[in-house]
Amino acid sequence: MYSSVFISYGGPDESFARRINAALIAVGVKTWFFKHDALPGQKLHEVMRRGVQEHDRVLLICSKNSLARPGVTNEIEKVLEREAREGGSAILIPITIDDYLFNGWWPTDVREATLKQEITNRVVADYRNAEASPIEFENAMARVVNSVLIRP
Repeated sequence: MYSSVFISYGGPDESFARRINAALIAVGVKTWFFKHDALPGQKLHEVMRRGVQEHDRVLLICSKNSLARPGVTNEIEKVLEREAREGGSAILIPITIDDYLFNGWWPTDVREATLKQEITNRVVADYRNAEASPIEFENAMARVVNSVLIRP
């Protein structure tokens, strides 16, 4: 059973990531959340590389705020490299909180176009109505928890 998650997000999405983190912890999933787990003085690229490599799953918050961040795109690349090394396992779990992934992100370079294709070729957890509806959040969270606990 897999039960540790690295949460990948851009700074402006921190409040939503915090909510996801709390919900995962509440059901016993071990998480790595930047605001709580990164130690002062650590090099950012090393922290992120280790997080993506050492956790069973990587939960990617897909939004305009997050997908535009170089650090987040670097994390996506690292987890995709890991999936390839591990024989095509599905470690990355994308969730969307706005329409940007499907209707706003039009990469102009090959690298980002490849990342978009890798993300959209997966089932993406839909949290677009989660802010307005606690029931929507709970339903989406239940599906994500099931994904986390299933072997990739």
